[in-house]
Amino acid sequence: MICDHLVHSDCLAQVGRDLNSDGKRYGVGGFGPRAGCPVCDKPISMWQAHDNACHFKGFWTQRIDNALKELGSAAGGEAVSVESLRSKLKEDPQLTKKQKKMISIEGESGFYKCLQDGGRVDYNRAGVYFAGFLYSRGKWKYDSNDDTVWHWEWGLQTPSSTCANCRRQQGAVLTACTDCKDSSEAPMYCSEECQKTDKRNHSKDCGVFQVMKLGQEQGCTQEELLERLRERRR
Repeated sequence: MICDHLVHSDCLAQVGRDLNSDGKRYGVGGFGPRAGCPVCDKPISMWQAHDNACHFKGFWTQRIDNALKELGSAAGGEAVSVESLRSKLKEDPQLTKKQKKMISIEGESGFYKCLQDGGRVDYNRAGVYFAGFLYSRGKWKYDSNDDTVWHWEWGLQTPSSTCANCRRQQGAVLTACTDCKDSSEAPMYCSEECQKTDKRNHSKDCGVFQVMKLGQEQGCTQEELLERLRERRR
């Protein structure tokens, strides 16, 4: 079983045939030891010690997660700048020169893809309903506008959060919709009144998220998911 948060099986099989500097093989099955995905805990095989592993998102997930937690304790409730995150990761003595170089590359690099992804889980793997809100929150949120990162352990209200109804931000204590708070795009509200007012606009997306999340967790087929969505519309 290969976890799709990390790699393509063909790529892993190829890398698994290579030898590390210590003479050990890394790969699937008999090639090497099993490991757990830092996102979903499914069993996978990952060559963390292989120099080229940095090209995959999964190589960076736990490293970014740990670095953010360390930086967050000194951030005082503020989002962490990506520049600070990069500097922190480059201090890791276990990373090779090639892997540290990857940290500064944007676009198609494994590090940058992982930064954008944030360890999210896609609840539309069955290809039933395509929408941005059908991703889980993951471990952190990357804001490309100001190039900062917010770890969800610091709270569901980020420094840039606004009320989905009245757009209030400054001085407001916001809470996420209780029914879809695990969604990457769950709306935040400053009061029960605002949540009730916005219910008509939000109820459809909220309902779809609940159906898709539960359906995937229960292993529903594409047809079963479609039927559940049809039933909800009736």
